[in-house]
Amino acid sequence: MKRLLATGRAAAALGLCMFMAAAPPGLLAQEPPFELAPDSKPLRVFLQGGTRDLDLRFGNWWLANQQMASSLEFAGYDFRTAWGEGGHNLEHGGAVFPDTMRWLWRDASASP
Repeated sequence: MKRLLATGRAAAALGLCMFMAAAPPGLLAQEPPFELAPDSKPLRVFLQGGTRDLDLRFGNWWLANQQMASSLEFAGYDFRTAWGEGGHNLEHGGAVFPDTMRWLWRDASASP
């Protein structure tokens, strides 16, 4: 996602059950998963997560996803979230997937 933020191109990002699982211990308590560019880029982001997601030595995925949403809001990005009560699986993400795709690509023109 860092690359998309730096290019300035219009893009969409979808995060279902996502997070930085390979982060070194302690990293997540110190900084967000990626550094936001100083000015918003034409990026539309959809985050989905659940309250019973993973809680490992590298951090709590549920809390980190909320932190990411807060950072996106602070920086003025076009984003949407779908929070649920599920664990680390794609059940909720799959259920909201059709609406997610419609929201992410709402401005795209249809090709025959």
